[in-house]
Amino acid sequence: MTKELNFDFGIEEFAVVISLTKKTDEAKGLMFSTFGKLSSDEEKGRLLAAYNSLFARGLLGYKEGEFSLHSGIRKMLDIFFESRKLVKTGKSVDTGENVISYYAHQNVWLEHSVIQGVAHRFRYPIVKQDAQKNIEKFLLPHSPSNIKKVIVDISSDLIFNKSPGNLSNYDTVLNHLEKNEKNISPEMRYLAEDISNGEWRGSTIWMDRSSENQLLSRGYLWIQGKERFWFINSGNSDQPSILRATLCEKNDFSKNIRELINTSSA
Repeated sequence: MTKELNFDFGIEEFAVVISLTKKTDEAKGLMFSTFGKLSSDEEKGRLLAAYNSLFARGLLGYKEGEFSLHSGIRKMLDIFFESRKLVKTGKSVDTGENVISYYAHQNVWLEHSVIQGVAHRFRYPIVKQDAQKNIEKFLLPHSPSNIKKVIVDISSDLIFNKSPGNLSNYDTVLNHLEKNEKNISPEMRYLAEDISNGEWRGSTIWMDRSSENQLLSRGYLWIQGKERFWFINSGNSDQPSILRATLCEKNDFSKNIRELINTSSA
């Protein structure tokens, strides 16, 4: 079995690595999305420090007027940029957002973690079955067992057209949930409480671009309350604007993740 490789990069280091594969626009986009517009001198200073760090760590060489990346990094980037199959999971917490993604290319799986938007970690090759286990550890949901099945239908614009600040306001969320209902059910209050004051909100997205003319995708949302865990997906293909929130046990969560990882196209 091929030896597993691990690479950790700061933002500037990863921008340098990307730029050395002639993807300068992607490198500039990474820097801008993280730091905003930097002065020319500050940007040069940050990138020079990144070059020096990569040299010191043995990940970058220089010979006959050209930079050379560690061979393992080049193979890693081939998977990262050429992959047409992706499972990406994000989790928003008080300290920021963490992301773990899995890329599949020519039957090789790559793990990419982003910690609070500033540290990039790569690991490959990994076993596909490990992806499910690692996503479960990453989200680490908790919920009472043998819970009563509860379903609440919600409008998608609650999630996608509200700022995070609005989602943190219990009254705003509850008012949105009840606007098309005559009565406020206890379940709606539970969901409003968990969306606004829960421990974290997250998502898992599966995408497949194997077909040149078609993008296949599926997405789940997760809400972790103090005691309850919710699974949100499209409840009706005829009404894409309606999402269905379901109280979820850990076994149900594992099943949903396993289906994404093991789907015939993933």
